[in-house]
Order: sequence, then structure tokens, then C-alpha cells
Amino acid sequence: MPKLRVKTIMNSAAFCAVVILAVTAWPMNGETFAMLATENANSAAAVAEPVDLGLSVRWADFNLGAVRPEEYGGLYGWGDPTGRKRSTENSDYPSEVPQREISGTEYDIAHVKWGSGWRLPTRAEQQELVDKAVWRKTELHGVAGYSVTGPSGNSIFLPAVGGRVGDRVSYQVDGADYWSGTLSEDPDKAYYLYYYIGEDPTVGTLPRHYGFAVRAVIE
Repeated sequence: MPKLRVKTIMNSAAFCAVVILAVTAWPMNGETFAMLATENANSAAAVAEPVDLGLSVRWADFNLGAVRPEEYGGLYGWGDPTGRKRSTENSDYPSEVPQREISGTEYDIAHVKWGSGWRLPTRAEQQELVDKAVWRKTELHGVAGYSVTGPSGNSIFLPAVGGRVGDRVSYQVDGADYWSGTLSEDPDKAYYLYYYIGEDPTVGTLPRHYGFAVRAVIE
């Protein structure tokens, strides 16, 4: 999410029994499309299976807050283990001056929610995924995203979940943002992996209060 693109949210958020982060609508080719960024109601009891891509860590087969690879899951602020914060103040994520690496700590939502060795990837582990895996744009059950195939020949699917600022979700179906656990050199920002459909994936930095997806890793 290095820039806010068109197709940003124009309608207000709605909340239901499943935790709906945002319901959006925008015109496209004369029509209106509605998209959801949600946590599956059954995700509290769901823990991913690790996929061995032939890299230094194994990657979860679905996003935190989802139960299937094509589901978006939640969009979480960096360092928010509750997953519920919507503040746009960096000091809430998780403090004014956070530690350099939160992967595997009390501020790591994947570690808190899934336990058993699961954690946020580090910046280096995300960069390894970018550099050593083959990324191919595709759809899984009608959901746009990327198939990511590692040196082992195994693959994971990263859906185009978009990203969030406050309650506003941007460029869903066009791209995706995934947090790492690593603070940037600018302490107001943290590292994340992002892509736009049809473009190469990249690791960059953005403010900690942004809401991004989480694809966890395990040793």
C-alpha cells in the first residue's frame, strides 16, 4: 500500500456477527461492486497448516482470520494482538517507541492467536519469499491473487485483500498488503510485503496504524 489508489471506500462500514471490517462499493464500468474484508466467524478455532516451500521457514496455507486459502481474513494494525484497533495514531501500535522486532512476542497477533510456534514473518523472511519463490497471478475459487511457488515445488495462495486505514479499505481485488514483524528505520513505520495484480511483489514500509493482512510462518 505505498500509495492510495482509486477504488477506495466510499460507503460507511457495517458490522455483523462475523467481524466485518469494511463493506465498500465503487463504480466500475458503469456497475457497482461490493467487497468485504472479513474475519470468518469460524476462524477463532482454525489454525493453518504449514506449507514447506523449501525456504528458511514454512508458510501458513491461509491468512489469519480466514479458514481457507482464498479468504481474506482480517486487516490488522501492526503490533495490535487484539486485532480490534482502528485508531490512526501510531502510538497505539503498540506504543510510542516499539521494539525493533515483534515477531514471536506478545505484540505478534499470529503468535497470540495461533500459538504453537506460529508468528509474523520477519522482513528478511518476506524478502526471501519475494526473491526465491515464483509469483504467478491467478484466481482461486473466483478470488484474485498470486500463487507463490517455492524451490520445493509447493505453493501457497495470497489473495488480493487490499489494505486499510482506519475503517477505509483500499484497492481490494487489485493488490494486497501483508505485515512483517519488523520495525523500519523510521520508528513510525514497519516493513510489509505488498503487490499489485500484474506487478512484481515488493517489501516496503508504511505507518504502523495501517491495517494489513497477516500470513504467518513457523519454523
